[in-house]
Amino acid sequence: MIELRHFQHFIAVVNSKGIRQAARDIHLSPSSLTRSIQFLEEYYGATLLQRHGKQMILTPHGEQVFKEFKGILQGVESIKPKLAQLDSLDHGSLRVGLNPTVADTLLPKIGTRFITEYPRVGITTVIGSVKRLMDLMADGELDLMIGLDGVLEKERNIEVISLLETEALWWVRKDHPLLGKEEVGLDDFVNYPLLSQYLPPVYEEYLYELCKQDGVQLDSIQQAHQCDDYRALYLMAIESDAILLAHAFISNNDYFTDKLCQLHTRQQMPNAQFSVALPIQPIPSPLARRYVEILQEETDLMIAHSAEAFLTYTNEQN
Repeated sequence: MIELRHFQHFIAVVNSKGIRQAARDIHLSPSSLTRSIQFLEEYYGATLLQRHGKQMILTPHGEQVFKEFKGILQGVESIKPKLAQLDSLDHGSLRVGLNPTVADTLLPKIGTRFITEYPRVGITTVIGSVKRLMDLMADGELDLMIGLDGVLEKERNIEVISLLETEALWWVRKDHPLLGKEEVGLDDFVNYPLLSQYLPPVYEEYLYELCKQDGVQLDSIQQAHQCDDYRALYLMAIESDAILLAHAFISNNDYFTDKLCQLHTRQQMPNAQFSVALPIQPIPSPLARRYVEILQEETDLMIAHSAEAFLTYTNEQN
């Protein structure tokens, strides 16, 4: 059976241009080295080296074998530093998938902190729909991603780590007709277009149940526009009579409360869970685990800040 030592022996002879010098260089007897070269020639069924004066030179077949062997040995030698990088937090690369909602809120703080702590680590952030990100991770093109539990829990071969639980709130522009009503229900939504991110299953199911309770056909609620870009939805809401459904951790931003008001309804929407997903195979690197730790730490800080900001907003409204 051909072994790595045969590759090393052959390359040593080519570099030294002779058996005796190569044997001295690799601390092997000339007879053992000769047998190793003969084994390769028998294995490949071709003459790889021929004598030219006092030197050994490559035949055309030997040229091809030398090129292949050299590439293989270079690949073998590159494995060790690559493995060291996997265990190190100082070097390497990380590929992260975020949907636009999470990217808009979390990426500036998390990205800034990560590149400050680990300036030599290269990070590629892909922003897209949860479905696209799941496809990329399944193809081995992402190390981790953030998505909604309702989507992630349907997938296999991933590890899911809870990150953030958030409620959904209804928002309208500050002079919206519904703000004058004492009690608002889903039956009042029939006359107004609805704006939202792509709804997770938990919201769709709950909306369906609420519509049944209020005697409203879900189809009668006008789903005017769905997209992952909350800033675009926000701009549509302040310029129209549309009702915007937004996650609380997004809508507590100043650009929401400056131009929009929360619309209180008879029924509250259920909470949704954002989670981090990592592939089970290959095992996540220390860099990926550290990124998740930073995500969790920054999310906790954001939740505390959002709760304080929302309390201030609520007191101002009252």
